[in-house]
Amino acid sequence: MDFVEASRVIVVSHANCPMRKIILDRSGDLRESVFYRFAVPFDDGTDGLPRSKQWIVAPRSPKEGETLDGRVNWIWFSGLGQSQDRVVTKSCPRNKDHVTHWFYTRFATEAFGGKEVSPFIATSIGDAFALSGELKQRIAALKLRGGRLDPVDVTVHVSGKRLLEFWALQFVGKALLRIPAVVDCKNQCPFCGRGEVFCTGCGLWAGSCSHCEAGGMAVREDKHEGLSDKRIPFEDHLWSIIEAKTWDGSDLVQSHGDYFASKRFIDWLLRIHAAPFYAEPVYFCVDGMNDQQKKWLDDLQKPFEA
Repeated sequence: MDFVEASRVIVVSHANCPMRKIILDRSGDLRESVFYRFAVPFDDGTDGLPRSKQWIVAPRSPKEGETLDGRVNWIWFSGLGQSQDRVVTKSCPRNKDHVTHWFYTRFATEAFGGKEVSPFIATSIGDAFALSGELKQRIAALKLRGGRLDPVDVTVHVSGKRLLEFWALQFVGKALLRIPAVVDCKNQCPFCGRGEVFCTGCGLWAGSCSHCEAGGMAVREDKHEGLSDKRIPFEDHLWSIIEAKTWDGSDLVQSHGDYFASKRFIDWLLRIHAAPFYAEPVYFCVDGMNDQQKKWLDDLQKPFEA
């Protein structure tokens, strides 16, 4: 083995143990507290995800299971959005078939649980966030860029009773996340060496190799099983840098299948006690921004007044 001293850190490299890995390049002028990855949990936590002190978590009051009779009283919905109602954008510079953004033209769902309505309504699955009528009215009054509001056709499970005044909030603003980088290996299937693990144009992660159909070409590094494991390890939080030079100025952004809200929108939600939601901090790389994007960024520092 070879020992290489660099900045007082001893790096040990083994000829038989390559440091192959998929990483996130964290270079550049990275700003914090600009955007957060946004989600509405099924309960009042963070859907079992680990979180740090920098996460923002807004539970309902009372929390799920804290009612006096011990029953679940909050209403929740099944999935929002059907494939036939989805409009897609394919703007990948390398593959014209890759879907980069989408929105839905209508929503229908079934209601379960109790009768209490929280500002955000938990859904079992979906590409939009369900809202009470009151929260919809307040959001509609904001000068909010990148938000789309659509009515939701809600029927109660079993009885079929129709419920009115529920809405869906879609994040339709656009930006791109930084695409991962590879270290000591190629962005190729470790089994056949042909198919890509991820698209270097839009970042789409392949579910399986396009040539040998091997699934699981990469695995999170803490799940990697060592030298005998052909899969490529990748570090956690790969999709955590928004490239501001690709941003359209929206407060609500959709990118790589995730949803990102500006800090001022989250602060506004906290002020009006809208819940449940949680927000994970991400970085905003301001390198390469044009004058219009810089003006949008200045606007983002101004709080909502409504």
